[in-house]
Amino acid sequence: MSETTTEKPAEATAEKKAVPAMKAILAKKIGMTRVFSPKGEIVPVTVFQAGPCRVVQVKTPATDGYAALQLGFGDIRPKNFSKPEAGHFAKTNAVPTRWLQEFRLPSVDGFEAGMEIRVEQFAAGDIIDASGMIKGKGFAGAVKRHRFKGGPKTHGQSDRWRAPGSSGRERVWPGKRGPGHMGAEIKTIQRLLGGGREPDGKFDAGAGVGPRRAGHLREPVQDHAAPPREASARRGGEESREGRARQERQAGKEIKRILCRR
Repeated sequence: MSETTTEKPAEATAEKKAVPAMKAILAKKIGMTRVFSPKGEIVPVTVFQAGPCRVVQVKTPATDGYAALQLGFGDIRPKNFSKPEAGHFAKTNAVPTRWLQEFRLPSVDGFEAGMEIRVEQFAAGDIIDASGMIKGKGFAGAVKRHRFKGGPKTHGQSDRWRAPGSSGRERVWPGKRGPGHMGAEIKTIQRLLGGGREPDGKFDAGAGVGPRRAGHLREPVQDHAAPPREASARRGGEESREGRARQERQAGKEIKRILCRR
């Protein structure tokens, strides 16, 4: 009687290996809340479900011309994905996911299909960037879309309050601001201060508001640039703006004096 040997799936062997560090993950926005700082200040906090994200495909310069990881996140019902998509997941014995996102990396050494990227790689105090598609507003006028001032409300201008004004001479030049479709585009909120991490995988990105409404995908990515601006720096910026405005007013007064002398 011959003995039957059962082979372990590729996912089980991949999970046992150490996953290299990768400061990027897919997440779903849960909602907004607030916390109180040690100084008693109210800080807006975005709560989102970060991972776990499974590595669906590893792209290398030899096979694809560049190095990248394709991560999958979110549950999906079998009827909601096509057969080509099912075949793509079947190549690595991965469970089909709702979202697929590709992250380019300098090197993908150590990564294998089936590994999981978890939120444990983020810690409190990390500086991250959150990208996501903002809410769609439909067709909007120039006042709402570009914050135009609008026309005067007196002297018989009864229907020009929210008009865009002149579009220029001869023709409309490319890039001219005006009415059009607003929202439904990818926006990135930079330098959010990472907050606490909960046992169920939730991650708080404090000191800022993340893009998109609750229940939609977004990508928190750590930012290795400058640290977040402190309150003193913001106050200094306001003071510098006030100083520049004061200088401009003084310069205008000097110009008026010179013209009056003439």
